[in-house]
Amino acid sequence: HVVGNLVPSLNTLKNINSLHLVFSYCHKTFPDKNLQKMITGIKTFKHLSTLKLTLTSCKKITNQNFKTLGKAVAGFKNLKTLHLDFKGDTKIEDSSLHEIFTRLGKLKSLTNLKLELTGCSKISSESLIRFSVSLKELSSLKILTLLLNDCSEITGDGLKELSSSIASLKTLSELHLDVSDDRNVGDLGIEILAEGLANLKSLTVFDLDIDNCHSISDKGLCALNCQLRNCSKLQNIQIYAQKISNISEKPFLSLAHSLKELE
Repeated sequence: HVVGNLVPSLNTLKNINSLHLVFSYCHKTFPDKNLQKMITGIKTFKHLSTLKLTLTSCKKITNQNFKTLGKAVAGFKNLKTLHLDFKGDTKIEDSSLHEIFTRLGKLKSLTNLKLELTGCSKISSESLIRFSVSLKELSSLKILTLLLNDCSEITGDGLKELSSSIASLKTLSELHLDVSDDRNVGDLGIEILAEGLANLKSLTVFDLDIDNCHSISDKGLCALNCQLRNCSKLQNIQIYAQKISNISEKPFLSLAHSLKELE
């Protein structure tokens, strides 16, 4: 009911340039038809430069809603910042995100992109590959944040496509990746991701969360270290690697030495 009443109000704000909508844990009271109206309503914001949409654990959102959202987002030609948070939606699947990821590449002005799929256990490499294909089109992107922790169906195929796309982002200055609790991410996955970093000459900040990824060892982190040495502008590195018994202090000492050399 609240969302339904909100739509007419939104439609009066034609010149709005920043919009942040948060709907969390409302799967019992969130009428599907009202969400559809809201998404349709925000399509009128032609001057929008920032859109942050949080739909945390709204488990009754349909594929049709996601399709409408994808079409709406693609219409914001001036959009510079896009944050999409679908955390905790265990029912969301590859087909749900097809429209959004396919149309993402149309946002040529985008400089800041954040995608949160934490705990979306049905999302597989199919979605990551489709996302990565569109990612290559975002040539102005400066900040990329991907939170894929506990997305256990993502495999090396998806990581390979993602790595290739990241490598093409010549203006990227910040990269934040979270693949913690992903059982399929091991040394090979980290090595694949690392390959995409070597070309990022503008990268200044790099965050990687691999907590609880038990298949990762010194081998994977050493490969990562080798590629990070090519990022001559790198100033800040944060790697989270708790609850992993196969990792020693060796790769971290090597990484610290590399950073000192970059100075």
